[in-house]
Amino acid sequence: MAELTRVFQALALRHLERKQLARKGVLQQTGLTLDDLALDCLAEVFRRDRSNKLVELVQFVGDRELDVENASDELLLASLREFVSRKINDCLFRIYQEIDPPTGRILRNLKLAIEKSKNARIVERLGESYVVPISGSLRPNSPLLTYEDIEEKVRGMAAKDTRIPVILGQFMEWLSAQESFHRSVRLSTLAVSIKGAFEQLGRIDGSEVADPDEGMLSSDVLTVIYHVCQELDTELRPRYTGKGKTDNVTFSSYLQAIGGILKNEFLEDSIEYETYFEHLRKAVPSMTKEDYLQHHRTVFEYIAKLAKERTREQIRRL
Repeated sequence: MAELTRVFQALALRHLERKQLARKGVLQQTGLTLDDLALDCLAEVFRRDRSNKLVELVQFVGDRELDVENASDELLLASLREFVSRKINDCLFRIYQEIDPPTGRILRNLKLAIEKSKNARIVERLGESYVVPISGSLRPNSPLLTYEDIEEKVRGMAAKDTRIPVILGQFMEWLSAQESFHRSVRLSTLAVSIKGAFEQLGRIDGSEVADPDEGMLSSDVLTVIYHVCQELDTELRPRYTGKGKTDNVTFSSYLQAIGGILKNEFLEDSIEYETYFEHLRKAVPSMTKEDYLQHHRTVFEYIAKLAKERTREQIRRL
């Protein structure tokens, strides 16, 4: 286990060193060292179930249908690198939401816009998310766009229309048509570029979200949220209260707060952003930030993540 931890940390540090733009902003605003940031991002990786298995890693291996016993060392290392890189990206996204709400909100709304886009999709390369055109050559032998190139192009588009789905559509049309650069950009770089453009235009909230599908009613989404919370209550309450990880009152507070998070995510179009801590403190007013970080964050944010995934999937089926 100690050796696996060292491998995870080494891979995490290497990935963070590659993400200069995101890493610099997080370290400056949190005061964390690079080692501390790596450990914070890996915390959820070491969560175990009743049989003492590493839940996240087992799920990743299952999803990849990876034959651990017979796979080559090269394949195992590449798979671990992808696994750790994804955890780092998820962690940085969460931290951005905490310390830099505008960037976190732009990232969130950019992802929503891509899900509904007819000319953009996300691909994963070595654990990094890239935005690419739906079809056509990516021009793999061409140079990559720089941050400055992307921000300049986005700024011109945002000056005419600041809705993120519109900016995304126009940017992807230009990216697909141009013949000088590689036709892909990092998702995080595109989000930060949009924020930079908004700042220069005197607007940084990034509140525009992808338009909801026609015919979808708020009552439909509320029904989905209610059923997801009920499912999680039935499925997870016995597991967490039975093992003594929390008590019934606290678990009920988790679900109450998660209901608010889901409504904020899928229904409301407010420029006011609330962190997970702020949502839970509404249900537990006496809770301090230190208490949240030490006793609640790991379990609460895991359940919230699960709730978001299930809600998003069920809304797609409406």
